This record gives sequence, C-alpha cells and structure tokens, in this order.
Amino acid sequence: MFETVTVRRVLGRADFRAGKFAQRFGAALDEAPGSYGREFAESYELESGWGVEGTAPVSSERWGFHRISAGVWTGDRSFLRRGLFDRADEPGAPGPAGWRIGLDSEWIPVLEGFKAHASYVERIGGVRGFALAARHDREIGSFALDALVEFASLHGAHRERYATASTAIRAGLWQASLSHSLRDTGRGREHQVGVELRRDLGDGLHIGAGWQKSAETGSGGTLELRFDFGSYDAVSIWR
Repeated sequence: MFETVTVRRVLGRADFRAGKFAQRFGAALDEAPGSYGREFAESYELESGWGVEGTAPVSSERWGFHRISAGVWTGDRSFLRRGLFDRADEPGAPGPAGWRIGLDSEWIPVLEGFKAHASYVERIGGVRGFALAARHDREIGSFALDALVEFASLHGAHRERYATASTAIRAGLWQASLSHSLRDTGRGREHQVGVELRRDLGDGLHIGAGWQKSAETGSGGTLELRFDFGSYDAVSIWR
C-alpha cells in the first residue's frame, strides 16, 4: 500500500534517510527519455523495504562533483506491504534483504554534459549484480538532445542481463523519443523497440502517442495523458 515512508537527517555534508523505500539501482527507470526506455528496467528494480541509506558528496574542480551512497535493507513484513484490497491472510511475500553501494557523477569536467551512475547490490539468497549508466544532455540551436545508455547484470541461480539505449529530441513544447531495450534471462533474449511523440500542455500535463514492438507483447500503440508525477491514464488504441 505504502511504497515510501521515510525520515531524513543531515549531518554535515552527509544525508541519511531511514524507513521504507526502494534503494537506487540503475538510472534508466527514473531517467530514461520517453516511456518505453523504462519498461525493462522495472525487471531489476529493487523492492521497497525497511532500511537505512547514507549519501555523501565528493567534489573538486579537477575531478568534478560526485555522490557516494550506501544502504542496507530488509524485506517489508509489516501491514504496509499489503494492497488496499488484499486479504489480511494473503499479504504477499516480502522481498529479500540486502545491501548496496553506488556512485553518481553529476558533473565531470572532461566530459561536459555527461552524467554517470554505477551501483553494486547483493541480496540474501546469493543474488548479486551491478548497473552502469551514462547520460548526456546537449543543446543544439533550438533543439535539446537527451540520451541515456545503461547495462545491468544480475547473478543468482542464473544470469540475467539488461541493456537500454534511449534518446529524445525536444523542440519547444514537443518531444520525440526512440528507445531500444534488451533482456537476456539465460533462457532467451527479448528485444523491445519503442517510439513516442509527446506535447507539453502546461501545468505538469502532457499528452503523447507511442508505438512499441517486442517478442513478448507483440506490437501496439498507446495514447497517454500524463502528469509529471506519473501516468494518470493510458488507453491502448492499437494492439
């Protein structure tokens, strides 16, 4: 029911938070341009659980500005993990406990306009993995280019690998995006290609149309009405 319940405390330059939340692993889920570049990233998103996380900045004019983070968590066994309409005796199994470390580079002097992310995670049950991402923002005349590439790998009973490349071009109130994602679960590979056109209507409201194709879902189109805090409504107009 509640995915995030946290308290924060700042000590010097370090920022700590504790409570129920999902630790950061990868950047595509939150930062990939367009809608379709984020879908496969949901497969390796860390579950929301009770834990502690600390973040500290590391900066210099020579090396740039970076944030180092580390956190530990355990699966949510409280009543908060149940959905509003779930039965009390069927709350769903909590996710496994684990720990993670991460590095987010927000300014790299020799790579102007680039940002990077790296993280490593281990979970109870022998599952471990890493994620690497790079993002580039650039303005070309009246156009703005936004591109992200990410690779994630998880090792457990079998190996899973994910790759995402997503880019968008913005001009005024319009944005066009193109993405290609790969998911390799060790039992087969799946590709997904998606294109999307979106217009900003103001006040945090967007309207867009897109098309995607993958081996699992086939091909289809969507028409969306979207707020900045998430998708408010999505209606399939071609499947």
